[in-house]
Amino acid sequence: MQIIRFSTVNRRYGEHQALTDVTAGVKKGEVVVICDPSGSGKSTLIRTVNRLEEIKSGVIHVNGQDIHAPGLRINDFRSGIGFVFQSFNLFAHLSVIENVRLAPVCVTGRSKREAREHAAALLDRVMKSLARDGMTMVCVTHEMGFAREVSDCVWFMDSGVFLEENAPEAFFTAPQHARFKAFLSDLRVHQDGF
Repeated sequence: MQIIRFSTVNRRYGEHQALTDVTAGVKKGEVVVICDPSGSGKSTLIRTVNRLEEIKSGVIHVNGQDIHAPGLRINDFRSGIGFVFQSFNLFAHLSVIENVRLAPVCVTGRSKREAREHAAALLDRVMKSLARDGMTMVCVTHEMGFAREVSDCVWFMDSGVFLEENAPEAFFTAPQHARFKAFLSDLRVHQDGF
């Protein structure tokens, strides 16, 4: 069963087409890693899942729910989706645990104490143990070692277009798309230990 489904999703920023007809799905309990060259659409795509980015056209289903359906209670919907930003989106004046507990307090109304205990428990389990526990995850990373170790499926995008998906071993040992082969070659030059 697919828990997240993108169907011909498009997103524009003025004249820039950030996502072009993206169609893909994430199964329940699956760990999907999205990789692409910087600025090629992966962060935009992941931000559409909880409507931090609105789409121009297409449909996104989460747990069978069209997340752009009229009457969707956005805060209730978002309360069921965890979202971990890169460091520049964290509140610098808060500790890590305070950043993690902020949404449960503000969105779901948990007490600060309960949210802090829950945040501490979650932080104890990050990041690879969550994948092993069967949590459905969509990750955006340039860390190919992480992608290879914990993912069930790796997606590659370039210029907002979904180009390739495969199991990690096949993805990294026998890439199909010429653009991904070039991307891997560039990474090998810049990263040690790949």
